[in-house]
Amino acid sequence: MREKHRLRDALVTETIKAISTQGLESLSLRNVSMAAGCSTGVIFQNFGGKEELIAAAMEQALAEEKEFHTDFSDHTAAITFHYLSFADLIAAYIELRAGSVHARFWSEILFKSSQIAIASGYIGQWHSLRQGFWQTKLNQTSCDSALAPIIAAYCAMEEVYAHALVSHPEYRLLLRESVRALTAKGFSAKASPQHSDISEWLGQGSPRFQMPTKPDRNELSHRLLDLAAKDIVSKGIGSLNQRKIAKDAKTSSSMIPYHFGNLDTFVNEAIWRALLINIPNEVNPAIADGKKQKDVAEWSAVLSLLITHPRTKVKRAGFYINVARITGEVSLLARQRLELLPIVDHLRNFEGSGSFRASKSIWPAELPLDRSTATAFGVWIKGQAVLNEALSATEKDSRIQLLNTASLMLG
Repeated sequence: MREKHRLRDALVTETIKAISTQGLESLSLRNVSMAAGCSTGVIFQNFGGKEELIAAAMEQALAEEKEFHTDFSDHTAAITFHYLSFADLIAAYIELRAGSVHARFWSEILFKSSQIAIASGYIGQWHSLRQGFWQTKLNQTSCDSALAPIIAAYCAMEEVYAHALVSHPEYRLLLRESVRALTAKGFSAKASPQHSDISEWLGQGSPRFQMPTKPDRNELSHRLLDLAAKDIVSKGIGSLNQRKIAKDAKTSSSMIPYHFGNLDTFVNEAIWRALLINIPNEVNPAIADGKKQKDVAEWSAVLSLLITHPRTKVKRAGFYINVARITGEVSLLARQRLELLPIVDHLRNFEGSGSFRASKSIWPAELPLDRSTATAFGVWIKGQAVLNEALSATEKDSRIQLLNTASLMLG
């Protein structure tokens, strides 16, 4: 009996480790059983199958999250936090989690929740735990404790960036600037406006990543990219198959290396194209006749569709969910596929740039954003969008979230 429990625990531990390091879609029962020192049959004897094994892994990872948050809370319980020290607390929390197996496991589960039928309930418990943690921390400050759900959603997205970028010094500087902007209004009006030195510096251009697509791409190149981008949106980056894309484009698979040089270049351009599919006019400042929103109520009504799972035929519905999922997947893959790091770096450096420009032209006058607040909002809205998908939030839920964020963070 003791040996049975030992093997069961080992299988769960190895499953958490495998999902954390290799990705949910790469989970192999054979590899997990080998790492645990048993046969694949032991998995079916103890759990019944892959879904039940993942459920046991989520239960164990949830227990580890509770332990992490309890320890973190205990170590900081005696501190009376002020504006800057609380911002440093959030940054330290994110940096610590970037090296954590169970934290990365939860990022995999959250951003790929559609792959697991039973994930929603566990994600709900995980998110409630994190909201409760930030509620406790905010009670040690003069900041409005209603900011807790906003911080929790922000961290859900920021942690994914941190998994890939935490070793980059400029990312750590940008992170601190962003969390200061996130909490400034909640502490007091005196804490803002924000200085956006890091955002503005990084926004001047990144030499590490050239913006695709090259202007000399021909019709076939664009068709191949369009097909790949649609696959990324609907099935994820891991679904890309060179032969299938070439077949759908009615050409030879050799045309991809011929036109793009190598598969990495093709995938990078396809990812960027996927992120730009169906940008709604309401949040696209590049559109000359973009729809001006007259007040915060109209703004929240417009954006609520963008962070709600698309259950209608409205094209813009769920736009931020797609963007968040693709960005999250790229960030999670970047440790295994280093060629993706420049994309993650680029996306984080320019995070919120669209919101910043929209606030100057499309958004209502009550929401004037400085660059760092726009960055924080850009991270938050993607984190909230991916949570809304996982937890099946309604459009009404999304509108309330946006109104709360406007009240506690923006303007």
